[in-house]
Amino acid sequence: MISTEVVNCLKEELLQTWEAFLIPDYHRTVFLDCIYGLTPHQYSPVLAKEIEDLQQERAPIQSTIRAIIARESCLSQIHELC
Repeated sequence: MISTEVVNCLKEELLQTWEAFLIPDYHRTVFLDCIYGLTPHQYSPVLAKEIEDLQQERAPIQSTIRAIIARESCLSQIHELC
């Protein structure tokens, strides 16, 4: 059984990690909605994976943000050429 202390620590670390990596509020809300209703035993590994993926810059949200930035850059370059 996972202790309340471990769960609270994971939650706090996730919040700090989201802040450090400037993760949008929309993603945070969707992520928390997805784990709502799970037991601490079920969602603790999910929290740990989200933290690890963010720290290694492998989280899907980070790939999405990079893709959006690249798209906007391409559109800007196309606009300059026209």
